[in-house]
Amino acid sequence: MKTLFTLSTLIFYASVAHAVISLTSPTSVFRELSLNGDSDPYADNQANRTDIELVGDAGLGLSAFYFGFNDHGNTSNQDGDLFFRVRVAGESGSPDGVLNGYVTVGFDVESDGVMDYYVRHGANLTGNDQQIAIFDASATAANNSPVSIELGSQRYITGNVTAMNSQFRDVDDVTIGDTFSNTVYSRTTSPILYTERDIDGLGDTDKFLTFSFAFDELVQIIQADYIGTPYAGFNDQSTLSLILSTSQNSNNINSDIAGRDGVTSDPFIPGGGITDPIQVPEPSTAALIAAVFIFGFVSARRHR
Repeated sequence: MKTLFTLSTLIFYASVAHAVISLTSPTSVFRELSLNGDSDPYADNQANRTDIELVGDAGLGLSAFYFGFNDHGNTSNQDGDLFFRVRVAGESGSPDGVLNGYVTVGFDVESDGVMDYYVRHGANLTGNDQQIAIFDASATAANNSPVSIELGSQRYITGNVTAMNSQFRDVDDVTIGDTFSNTVYSRTTSPILYTERDIDGLGDTDKFLTFSFAFDELVQIIQADYIGTPYAGFNDQSTLSLILSTSQNSNNINSDIAGRDGVTSDPFIPGGGITDPIQVPEPSTAALIAAVFIFGFVSARRHR
């Protein structure tokens, strides 16, 4: 019976390590992306709109930026789905269940602090239907600081925004399953009181925008652009550094930069607006499964 329990534990931990992520998965199964001490300072977006005000609080363990990956098996290292979860201060205008601004994730492929590509969630180029699309970084901008990030040409439309690839919900929506305390906290830098549900303390429940797209759509673009270089083999074993920004229109993408207080010319550095290099998928998943397997095997032998 003890051996059976150990093997059940192995199966349980293996299933947790391979938990399938969906748009409505609890945030605990996503990977928190650390950008700065506060994850993102509050009340620092230029447009003064709640739905593009990124919020997080490191002291409460609440991030503005999360990442997830669903692998489609071991037959390919180019498939799977990328997920991003972004926390904003609320919903602007008449509540319609839609984030009406733009959310942009920058991708640094070469680990040099310069953005090479952007994925944007927002209205299409004509300002109508919302889409998730992949863009080049502009060749005429430095793309290495909040004031110098700029979209280039649109390379690929991953799809129009639907309930299948995007969700905009309260952070404690019952569908997601996250729970946040109503305990009131105070900051030494501001008289505004806040809670885990309302980080900026302005009375609106925070929202999660969660969206996804197929990883191979990004892979194919990168591989084609980097023929003849070490990055031509880009896949889910490669590393990426990421930035997160929001805007109210398509003319700029730097209304709010996660992990930075305001828009400055200081370059992106780890702990200052850009993530440390991350691998897709996270290596610790395989390590966890291996460790649990060894533990289960040894325990099984001991109880024979």
